[in-house]
Amino acid sequence: MFEQEYLPQAFARDILEANDRTYEQQLAACKMIASIDRPVSTVLGLLVLGKRLLDWIPGAYVQFLRIDGETLSDTILDELRIDGPLSQSIRRLDEKLQAHNRVSVDLTSSRPILS
Repeated sequence: MFEQEYLPQAFARDILEANDRTYEQQLAACKMIASIDRPVSTVLGLLVLGKRLLDWIPGAYVQFLRIDGETLSDTILDELRIDGPLSQSIRRLDEKLQAHNRVSVDLTSSRPILS
């Protein structure tokens, strides 16, 4: 995930091609581990690359909640707890939010009506 997803999004291709650092040096330079001499995951490393994030950072998740009303005591229509690496969590949250966006069309005027 670090090499396939994070690095290509964080750095230009020519910089990555010119990079002669070891894998551990790259992790340390990106602050994913404390240092080469102390290869312990940082909080950033866990958030970006961690597979079992909640084992290390309790509460590191996003909770989606759609309520039928305006108070937390109203009926819950949909809920989802999203955890895992940050990029995957953002994707899942984005998909969930897009699925809940509603647009209706007034066929007589062809204007969208947000609902």
